[in-house]
Amino acid sequence: MIAYQTAFLKAHFPECFMAALLNSDSLNMDRVTIEVEECRRMGMVVLPPDVNESFAGFSVIKNTVQPSAERKSGKRGVIRFGLLAIKNLGSDVVEAIIRERKEKGQYKDLADFITRIKGKYINRKSLESLIRSGALDCFGERGKLYYNIESLLDYHRQAEREAESGQFNLFAAAGTSEPAALSLKPSPQVSSQEMLVWEKELLGLYVSEHPFKSIYQRIKSLVIPISELPNNSKEKKIRVAGIITTTKRILTKKNEPMVFCRLEDGLSDCEVVVFPRVYKEKVECWVEDKMVLVSGRPSEDGGKWKVLAETAFEITPDNLDEITSQIEQVSDEPESPMSPQSPVSPASHEAGGVSLYVSATLPESSIIKLRTIFDANPGQMPVEFMIDDVGGRRKIASSVKIKLTPEIISQIESILGPRTVVF
Repeated sequence: MIAYQTAFLKAHFPECFMAALLNSDSLNMDRVTIEVEECRRMGMVVLPPDVNESFAGFSVIKNTVQPSAERKSGKRGVIRFGLLAIKNLGSDVVEAIIRERKEKGQYKDLADFITRIKGKYINRKSLESLIRSGALDCFGERGKLYYNIESLLDYHRQAEREAESGQFNLFAAAGTSEPAALSLKPSPQVSSQEMLVWEKELLGLYVSEHPFKSIYQRIKSLVIPISELPNNSKEKKIRVAGIITTTKRILTKKNEPMVFCRLEDGLSDCEVVVFPRVYKEKVECWVEDKMVLVSGRPSEDGGKWKVLAETAFEITPDNLDEITSQIEQVSDEPESPMSPQSPVSPASHEAGGVSLYVSATLPESSIIKLRTIFDANPGQMPVEFMIDDVGGRRKIASSVKIKLTPEIISQIESILGPRTVVF
């Protein structure tokens, strides 16, 4: 019955249903992110908070809800983030903003807002949060307001002093109730990328747009969506791309740095495990808010998918052609250092050793198959195992010695995967 009722509400009152759902999950940012994307998929517009339109929680902008006839054509309403979603903005400040708006109407301009919100409710912390989250966009460009924050605070303090001294009453007697004009200084341009980072910091997700969206359209032929990781579980190597949202750097038992990070492509996210060797090769890549393309092996742990990174490229709008060229060159190379068709000179390999790159979670059935190959092909080439796990890559020597031929390499790689036999 409940499932039927919710399906009915979602079909016939989609904006109200989704706003209610967002409010019920407002403390779970993962759910909020999924539901915001669902709103957009349904044709709704989801906007950052606004002091003239937002309430405490998520709400539907009333005059944007379409009649049922227009709704069938795909038109949908607008949902606003609530002011309580803004980090570092107390509930008392939110209540004061909404109460003043209900009592005296919308704020006409920035000066009107600054003078009508009294006392302790306007301070550096609250004003920064309102500006950087986009809640004051209706009064001007976000970067310019942030650059002039000292002027805004001075204007508020002056208005408070004049109100306390009764000077506004003198203005009223003279036929005007307006304080001195608010003047903002010219400011440097703030990039859309930086403003989106502000949104992520203060609202928990990118709202206006995802910074990776335009980049993804240009490289989507090179990667798979993160949401498709479960469908590519049998692949030995995949490529994903996105923006790094969090990083955690640790030291292994050998005192080598490695990193766990989360990669987000706008629709989904996953953990990326960066072992010491890979980390050392591309230290500059593993920083929050950087966009990267990661090549590695998919791995599942308790129903959650991750990528064990093997290499990475930092992405910028200016280097996409270069990255595409590099990846295409790598893709054109043979999958193994010695294909079955390549001639092998036994004399050139018997004196050396062979390294087999093995996952720490290699199934027992695969181990038995390897042992069968070793027993059937004794030789003079020592075998060592390079094992990747969360503690880093470990080298384990063995007493096994085999005869290496293209056929044997092919047999081993059919078990361990391409390019896992190195000599």
